[in-house]
Amino acid sequence: MELDRRTLLCLGAALAARPVGSQPQGQAQAKAQVGLLILGSAEQRDEVERQLLLGLSELGYSEERNLLLERRYADSQLSRLPAFAQEFAARNFDAIVTTCTPSTRAARNATRRIPIVMVAVADPVGAQFVNSLAYPGTNITGRSSQSNDIVAKMLSLFQRAAPRADPVAVLVNVNNPAQEALWREAQRAAQALQIELR
Repeated sequence: MELDRRTLLCLGAALAARPVGSQPQGQAQAKAQVGLLILGSAEQRDEVERQLLLGLSELGYSEERNLLLERRYADSQLSRLPAFAQEFAARNFDAIVTTCTPSTRAARNATRRIPIVMVAVADPVGAQFVNSLAYPGTNITGRSSQSNDIVAKMLSLFQRAAPRADPVAVLVNVNNPAQEALWREAQRAAQALQIELR
């Protein structure tokens, strides 16, 4: 999972729009506060964090100077996400970065005011995070993985590579709400391609 340019620009815009508090003359400006809310573990998502810091440094932010990046890893325990999101909201962070549908949902439920920048959500419109991809209309923006849009193409390529494979086994994470839409799309594509899915 990579942070693309658009995602970083969304985060940069959120930080640029934050109100600048009145600082006594000669005193440094308060650090931008960003919450990083991740369902997985630090080991699973260290590349996301590395890219986030790299992108923020290109926008002029560093932890040494003007950035406070608070990290919360739920270690794949969905029940931990709401408390982490509530903590970020209660501390009035400037922005919250999320990496998947469950972490984005927790952040959205915690605040409708603080900008939320999603790194990759399979179906942000279907999850009702945004009104549309072109015009989000909410406090959530960022990048959508839109995996369900490419399921038919993946099955078609698979059929070409292994024309005799029938039925085809599909592994689905039943605890991930985004997987339900992917499974429905896979079933539609498989029917059109005359492939049996299990």
